Amino acid sequence: MPKSKKLELEKKGFDEIIWNTFFRRHQQGYIRKRLRAVKLFAENIEVSVICEQLDINKNSLYLFVRTYLAEGFTGLCRHTTRNHKTRLTKEQELSFKQTILTKAPFECAFEGNLWTGELMRQ
Repeated sequence: MPKSKKLELEKKGFDEIIWNTFFRRHQQGYIRKRLRAVKLFAENIEVSVICEQLDINKNSLYLFVRTYLAEGFTGLCRHTTRNHKTRLTKEQELSFKQTILTKAPFECAFEGNLWTGELMRQ
């Protein structure tokens, strides 16, 4: 697999100027790690060295390279979203929302006048 990906990468090419633009534009660590991984791969650095240097799995490196080949830098810089299941029932959610919209924290035995994330988690 690595040899074929290297050949595909050579055909597609790697523009360092565009890479720099994406690298400067995206500040998130996980996106920069993807960009660095593909750049090092394009520079023919050994896979094991890249993985050790960036603290990533070999499969992740190959996934980043496949993504770059298919979608370019834009695909590499796509933000990761994870859907978290709520722990509240629908009834609890509605009650919670109604409380936050109609009451101040001090009316619910909390300190302060503004609902903060920390207060809502209690």
